[in-house]
Amino acid sequence: RQMIPHHQNAVNMAKSFLYIHSEDAVCESVSGIVEEGAVIPWQCEMIPIFLDIINVQNSQIIDMKGALEELGSAEYSNCDVDFSDVDISRNRRLQAEVPTGDSVFKSGVDCKPCADSTGECEVIVKVDLLAGERGYYTVDGCEGVNPTLHLSINRTYKFDQSDKSNWYHLIGFSYLTDGAHAGVDELEPGIAPGDSACASTMTCPAPMYFMNGEYQGVYSNIPDLVAPTSGEDDFGLDEVEPRFFHPLGDWQEYGAFTTYLNFDTTFDKDIFYFCHVHSGMTGRIKLLDADGNMLSTENTPAIDYTYDVVGD
Repeated sequence: RQMIPHHQNAVNMAKSFLYIHSEDAVCESVSGIVEEGAVIPWQCEMIPIFLDIINVQNSQIIDMKGALEELGSAEYSNCDVDFSDVDISRNRRLQAEVPTGDSVFKSGVDCKPCADSTGECEVIVKVDLLAGERGYYTVDGCEGVNPTLHLSINRTYKFDQSDKSNWYHLIGFSYLTDGAHAGVDELEPGIAPGDSACASTMTCPAPMYFMNGEYQGVYSNIPDLVAPTSGEDDFGLDEVEPRFFHPLGDWQEYGAFTTYLNFDTTFDKDIFYFCHVHSGMTGRIKLLDADGNMLSTENTPAIDYTYDVVGD
C-alpha cells in the first residue's frame, strides 16, 4: 500500500521533467542506440530514464492496485498515531488542489481518419503522457486525446506506432472497455461480434501485428497483405507484445511497429482501442457503413470510467 504513492511521486517527478523540456529540440535527432563515445546533450540522456520511470512504474502501480483488490484491502487506510508528545503547532498543512471541471486536454472528439481518401488509411498514433495518470493516445489529424475514431467497415487501417511515445503502449482492440485488463472480449479470430458465425472458422475481425515491415502472425483477413486464412488464431500479438517491455533503445532498434485492422463484419455496437500494458486508456471506435453512416448512433457499450481531469 505504501509503495503506490511512492511510485506515483516518482512518476510525477519524471513527468515534470518532460513537461519542462517538452519544447527542447536538441533530442529530435537522437534515437535508438548511440555510438560509443558520442557526445549527446544531457537532456537526451535523461529522457529515456524518465520514460522508463513513467511507463514501468505506472504498470507496477496497476499490478499493486490489482493485488490490493484481490486481497479485499483498501488502497488508502488511516493509521492511528499518537502525536500527544509532539509539538505540531508550527507544521504547515498542505492543501491538496484537485482539478475540477473540464480538463485542459479535450477527449473523445469525433474524428474520421483519411476522410478525403479511399483505400488503405494510415493512422499515426502517439501517446501524451501528460494528459492523464497513465497517458492517453493521440492521433495525428485528430483533436485532443483518445479521439472517437470513425472507421469504415471493409477498409484497411494501418495504425503506426513508430513514435517513441508508444513504448510500453501497444495498441489493442476490444468489444468492451480495457480488453484483457478487464477480462472481456478482444478482437480475435475466434471471437465473434454479435451473432456472426465467424468464430467457427476463426475468420472474425482481428488486428494484424507487424514489426519492421514483417507480419508476426499467420491469420489474415486483408488479402493485400497476406492471403486470407481459415482456422488460424495467431495474429502476431504474442510475438510483438513482449518487445514493448524491452529497453527503449532495443525497442527502437526493432523497427517500426504497425498494426493493421480491417473490421469486415457488420456490427450494431461500437468497438474500442486500448493499451495492452496500461489499463484506463480506452478510446471509442464508431463503425461506419459504405455510405459513411454510423452503424450505431448511440455510444454503446459505455466506457466504464471517466478520463482524468488535468488542470492548467
